[in-house]
Amino acid sequence: MRKTGRKEAFAAAKVMVINMLLKIAVADTDQSYLERLSDVLGEYDDLSLSVYSDPEILHSELMSSRFDVLLIDPSIYSGQLPTERVGVVIVLAGDGRATSLPTDFPEIRKYQRISRIHSQILEICSERLELTSAPGKNNARLIAFWSPVGGCGKTTASLIAATRLAAAGRRTFYLNLESFPSDGSYLSEDSQNSLSTLLERLGQKREQVVMYLSGALLYKGDNLCYLKHFDSPNDYIALGVDELSTLLDILKKSCAIDVVIIDTQSCFDDKVKLIFDKSDRVVLVEKPDAVSKLKYEKFQAQSYIINEYGVKFRRLCNFYNSRPSDLETTIKEIGRIGVVAGPDGGSLIASKAGSSESDFALSLLND
Repeated sequence: MRKTGRKEAFAAAKVMVINMLLKIAVADTDQSYLERLSDVLGEYDDLSLSVYSDPEILHSELMSSRFDVLLIDPSIYSGQLPTERVGVVIVLAGDGRATSLPTDFPEIRKYQRISRIHSQILEICSERLELTSAPGKNNARLIAFWSPVGGCGKTTASLIAATRLAAAGRRTFYLNLESFPSDGSYLSEDSQNSLSTLLERLGQKREQVVMYLSGALLYKGDNLCYLKHFDSPNDYIALGVDELSTLLDILKKSCAIDVVIIDTQSCFDDKVKLIFDKSDRVVLVEKPDAVSKLKYEKFQAQSYIINEYGVKFRRLCNFYNSRPSDLETTIKEIGRIGVVAGPDGGSLIASKAGSSESDFALSLLND
């Protein structure tokens, strides 16, 4: 049995970050398992799949063709297989391991969710393969949400924007760079991978980091992807400016995404300054109360910040209660999110993202 090609109908969002193609040979004598596996793996646009159930055909193909990955069940493995033209051999581990298999071959558990097999293939390849990026695309637009005011709803506003952009067909990456996140009421964190594990890999080659990132992604709908937050606040503290710069460059230049929404800390340290430098727009989230006004006045008095980044700033009034802001500023206002009592954070984000109040998000793409 041999199968090649990819299913064009599969949603492109599932491979929104990776922009390279892996050539994979899958080999197993169990044809029914091969059919199930290839039906799902064949839907991923980052894989070019060839499937083999005959040892002789597999041997002949390995002699004449190059593959990035050979995913092989022990039932079809022969110690004489010519794997010199294969980047990495991965064992489909079932109930046991054949004694003839080299111990340095990494394993993937055979009977598990195939989406997890896909992620693990990318993770292993990110460590073991020398990869070349596919031709690039236009840079993604980086939009940061920031405020000098704690509790102004910055995370809610950034998630409303991310959800609105994703619903409008923009492939959107949400990046939370807070020490203590509050997006858990809306985004799942059911993953072993996180920003912490990604940061451990930032010293690798760019293409390897991109591949690992693709396998670690979580999704909210078709077009909104994100990573599980830092495992500990100390990991954010340990994040260096150079590492953050590398990560933002990867997201901007190496990923097949349209927009990166960055949820920042309510401070102005070196990392926030870097985010301001890298971002195309910085949304200043306001809250219409006396404390917020005082903090914004103090912020605006820092003329060096306004002079350096003012052209990027846009104002967004959250908790809007029909009273006009009396903050004296020349920074352009792009929208208002009305105050709502009652719903939990997740329901609030979903409802606001589907209303006209979230139109500010689309304006940020062309403003």
